[in-house]
Amino acid sequence: MNLELERLIIRPVSERDAPDLACWKSTATFRKMSTGSATFISEQNERADIRRSLTSCKETYVILEKQSSGRSIGYVRFNWMEMAQKVGWLRFGLGEQEGSGYMSEALTGLFHVLFQRATHRIEAEVYSYNERSQSLLTKLGFQKEGVRRQAHYDEGIYSDIYGFGLLAHDWRMQQEQRTAHTLLPK
Repeated sequence: MNLELERLIIRPVSERDAPDLACWKSTATFRKMSTGSATFISEQNERADIRRSLTSCKETYVILEKQSSGRSIGYVRFNWMEMAQKVGWLRFGLGEQEGSGYMSEALTGLFHVLFQRATHRIEAEVYSYNERSQSLLTKLGFQKEGVRRQAHYDEGIYSDIYGFGLLAHDWRMQQEQRTAHTLLPK
């Protein structure tokens, strides 16, 4: 999948992305918000993960690049959980440039494509302390659907995991409302 957005280029992951991915995923903040502090990250295991994803028909793994510099700043992964039912699971991360709206731009562009391709539902999970990701998902139209109480253990602390879901119908309604709002006279 290749997409050109306002500020980003979205392209398929490749093995040359392993150093950036390993660097991002090795930071304390990223590991706390995503993989867990005890997770071992290396270029070698990132390369192996990329190779697995490239041979899977059940996964879309893309890199976000800034158009202005061509520099990679993050990634999005979408795994088909139920291909027949068209349900997928979302994972994402920014290596840098947090708070600049890049992930919102990327996910909006990707969801537009996924929902045009008859995706019915997208699911995501977020740790209870990851307020930025919760806010982003809510802004994009996801509904908080449940809590897995104290299901995540990291550095001696149990935390809740929040489950979020976005239906194609809700996405389309939200996009129509945004379009109508921009067409209103000022």
